[in-house]
Amino acid sequence: MCIGLRDWGGWLSGWSPRPAAHASYLGVSGRIFETCSGLCLIVASRISISIRNQRLVRLTCIPPFIGGFSLPAANLKRGGARNRADRISWQLSEHQCRLLLKRSEDAWLAGLPLNRFITLAWGKAALEGPDATKATGGFIRMARDWMRWHGHPMPWVWVQETGDTFGQHAHALLHVPPELDLLFRTMPLRWCKSVLKGAYVSKTLDTQRLASAYSSETNPELYRAALLGKLHYMMKCSPKRLEEQLGMIGLGHKPWGQSSRVVGKRAGAWQRRPEL
Repeated sequence: MCIGLRDWGGWLSGWSPRPAAHASYLGVSGRIFETCSGLCLIVASRISISIRNQRLVRLTCIPPFIGGFSLPAANLKRGGARNRADRISWQLSEHQCRLLLKRSEDAWLAGLPLNRFITLAWGKAALEGPDATKATGGFIRMARDWMRWHGHPMPWVWVQETGDTFGQHAHALLHVPPELDLLFRTMPLRWCKSVLKGAYVSKTLDTQRLASAYSSETNPELYRAALLGKLHYMMKCSPKRLEEQLGMIGLGHKPWGQSSRVVGKRAGAWQRRPEL
């Protein structure tokens, strides 16, 4: 009976009974097998297999040997098609909208309310597609590292969209603690110039501090209205039906159901850590 012997994530096919802990077999094979290291396609008239402690310890191909080549290590892939740098999307998905809302709420509950609204108009600096996506990631990374250096975590959410005025651009919400407010004010422009490598164009960057940014505990309703207003604006490029499903009707002035072409990741959010 021809059976498959599984080892290292691949299949070996040969004529043999099920292997014992220590055994050797001589089989006939003309089929493909693969290991997780990326090796290989082998076709041979006979294969000698040695098993020890349920593991393949030796494989010998007896002529005629036909050929072999390396295969990608499929089990080591990260992300997937949805995270491709060249992926094209036209709207936010329901999952992305819910993630933006959830991570914004998580930040508030952790005592780190999102209180800065930043627009990065990469199109003005001639950055489009994957380059704009990469620039957004670089900006967020520099802001997060700066906060961490000052001893503070930085929750954040962002979306990307494309418009006639700004080209492909990003809107981001992030947390700035009160004690760093003055120091922070000049940093976004510095990070933006660093990302653009000296090619900064006027009005590429716009920053706003949310109403009630530092009084979300004493005046939660004012802060909630300001936060949801910005999130409503950020999610305007999503299916119209989601506005009602997510309870966002009446929280902003921009109509939902819009669409715009974005190349690369369309939305991102911080990952809440247990200590937060």
